[in-house]
Amino acid sequence: MKKSKHRAFTLVELLVVIGIIAVLIAILLPALSKARAQAASVQCLANLQQCGLAMMMYSQTNNGYLPYPDAGIDPSGGNWKYEWFSAIDPYLSSSADTNSSRAGVAGYRAYTAYKQCPQVNNEFGLTTSTGSGDGATGNQNTTTEYTRSYKMNGNLRRPGSSTGGDGPPCKISQVDDSSEFVMIGDSISMDAIGFYPSQQESGDFSMDTNQPLGTSAAAPPALRHAGGCNILFVDGHGEHEVLKTTSRVLSAPAPTVKVWQTEFLSAAGSPVYAVGSNAPGAGQYSNFLSADAQGLQRNPNMPFHWSIPGTIAQ
Repeated sequence: MKKSKHRAFTLVELLVVIGIIAVLIAILLPALSKARAQAASVQCLANLQQCGLAMMMYSQTNNGYLPYPDAGIDPSGGNWKYEWFSAIDPYLSSSADTNSSRAGVAGYRAYTAYKQCPQVNNEFGLTTSTGSGDGATGNQNTTTEYTRSYKMNGNLRRPGSSTGGDGPPCKISQVDDSSEFVMIGDSISMDAIGFYPSQQESGDFSMDTNQPLGTSAAAPPALRHAGGCNILFVDGHGEHEVLKTTSRVLSAPAPTVKVWQTEFLSAAGSPVYAVGSNAPGAGQYSNFLSADAQGLQRNPNMPFHWSIPGTIAQ
């Protein structure tokens, strides 16, 4: 009885097989990477919608008022509860660890994953409740404070007067075109500008595409998802949008980033920026006068509303 002979692969055949596997991997890896990035963007938008729903619930129990969009509130009288980052916690079954060693307003903030883009969470390892954690009782430190990527539209509060100052937050009923008026979105964080723990825009609680270059009044949107940004609007729906960009120089240490353009242009077609004083001037617009009265035209490259001058001022 003859014994069967097993023919071994030749070296050339093995190299061909390895080459085919390498080609398949090269084809599949970009697709897998794109799928992971898409999943992160979807989760980011879901997080924003969760925060938006909590804001709606807050508004319903507070006579229609939205929370404050920034942290410029004296915490001594408990006003920290009305700043959006903390105000939404009771509606999300979250609370800060007020018994921790964190001082000042930091002791009242819950650094939770749903207030953050998952891409930023993953990049900085914000997955535990210790050290640089982001759990319901996560500790504040350099990382948690300056990687916060979700920020509220800073224009959703009324100016205190035509000469400056901040007034109370606005009511949802005061917001025209709520389906196109930005409420909260994915904004600048350390993943976009580098590890700058003292970089103002990264640490802000509010965002605005209309702030002057190099100021620290609010952060611009971040384009971390396929060159676009996830935005939630006042009516509660969210979108991933890719718009035409411009370069912006942030505050110290002054990195340059690509961001969306302003929503208003001058008659000559130049960008027109918002200012804290709300006083008209060269390249600036006022929240107390209508866009028409100021000779402003809408920028076709910015289809959304961040502010509607003359409507939320009173």
